[in-house]
Amino acid sequence: MDLEEKVQLPFLSGAERYLFAQVQERTHTSLLALLYPRANAGPAPHVSTEDVERIVQMQAGSDAEYFMRVAGRSFDAIHAEAIHNTMLSDYRCQYIRRSR
Repeated sequence: MDLEEKVQLPFLSGAERYLFAQVQERTHTSLLALLYPRANAGPAPHVSTEDVERIVQMQAGSDAEYFMRVAGRSFDAIHAEAIHNTMLSDYRCQYIRRSR
């Protein structure tokens, strides 16, 4: 299954789902390098679960804003919240669980 097929935001077009997935993929590489600097290792010793939570919250907010800015259309408050919450949920699944 392609990454954009996993995006559970039915109000997005196919091109927007692709863009959403690309934003997440770009972030994935950066966050992995930041949080897990050693290949096949756990989190860096100084990074707590609380630190990871703060990082993914900030990154999800930033990525959601970026996505909505480059998507080429405006989103109402309900859709904007859904975009942010989906980013945050995905990042939590990827990084919080990994840090435990």
